[in-house]
Amino acid sequence: MRPSDCKKQPLPFKLYVITDRKLFPDRESMLLHFKKLALGLKPGTLAVQVREKDLNLEELLDLTVRIHEAIFPSKIFVNSRWDVALAANADGVHLAESADDPAYVANNYPKMIGVSCHSLERLHSLAGIAHDNRVFATFSPIFETPSKLAYGAPQGISKLRQAVRESPVPIVALGGIDFDTAPLLKGCKIAGIAVIRAILEAEDPVYAANKLLELAGLT
Repeated sequence: MRPSDCKKQPLPFKLYVITDRKLFPDRESMLLHFKKLALGLKPGTLAVQVREKDLNLEELLDLTVRIHEAIFPSKIFVNSRWDVALAANADGVHLAESADDPAYVANNYPKMIGVSCHSLERLHSLAGIAHDNRVFATFSPIFETPSKLAYGAPQGISKLRQAVRESPVPIVALGGIDFDTAPLLKGCKIAGIAVIRAILEAEDPVYAANKLLELAGLT
C-alpha cells in the first residue's frame, strides 16, 4: 500500500478526548465523567489521550490504568511516554513535537502512534512510517484556542483541507472545536476531531460528543 493511501483507512475512533484533570474537583469525578461518556457512545467512537505532563511515571501509569478501566473497550493513548503506554497496555502513544522522533518510536513500539503536527512539513515527514496504518496525526490549531496560543495563528479551514490532501496519514482536527466551529469541518474529510473543554466541561458529555460529531459530519 502506498503511503498516500493510508489516510483513507478509518481510525478505530472519531472523537479524541484529551484529558485535563485540573478541570475536575477530584479524580473520581473525572473517572465518572469518562465512564458516562464511554457508556453512552457507540462502539468505535471514543478514544482518550492521557495528557498530564506534570505527573511522575507511577502517577501517570496509575491514572492511565484507571481511565482505561473506566472507558474500556474504548481506546486509550498516553501522551509522549511510550514506556508508560506499554506498561499500561494502552492502545497507543501520542507524540508531542518535543517527544521522541516518530520514526524511532515506530521501530520500537508495536501499537498505534499519534503525532502532534502544527505544520505541513511535520505531516510530510511522516511518510516513511505511514505504510502499516498504525500512525495518525493531530493537526492544530484549526481555530483559536487558549491551549494552542504558543503555536501562533490558527491554521484555518483552507490549511486543514490542504493538510488532509497532502498528509500520508489520517488527520484528526484539533483546536477550538465547539458547537459554533464544528460545522465548518464538514466536508474536510478528516478522520476525527480532538477536543478538551468541549467534552470535559459539558454537563452532558454524551450529548456534547454526539452533537459535535454530527456537526462535523462524522456520524
